Amino acid sequence: MIYAQIAGIGAGGACTAFASMGDRVIPKSSLSQHIKILREAGLIHCERQGVEMRNRSRCGEVDERFPGLLAAILGAYAHLSEKTPES
Repeated sequence: MIYAQIAGIGAGGACTAFASMGDRVIPKSSLSQHIKILREAGLIHCERQGVEMRNRSRCGEVDERFPGLLAAILGAYAHLSEKTPES
């Protein structure tokens, strides 16, 4: 889950940092689409640094508006990840 990785970094990561999930490589077009959806949903903030786009989570802002929502979603994702072996 790309958002879980972005939220875990906190300080902001480049888009290329999320191009591989485990042993899977995400095509640039798919990664761009995921980042766009997260940005338009207000879950991340993107800013250009040189030739890279840096992404940072807006967890604090979202948590102010919807207390506990992101923690519950990320907790459920972590719980599912522990149960489901990567294929």
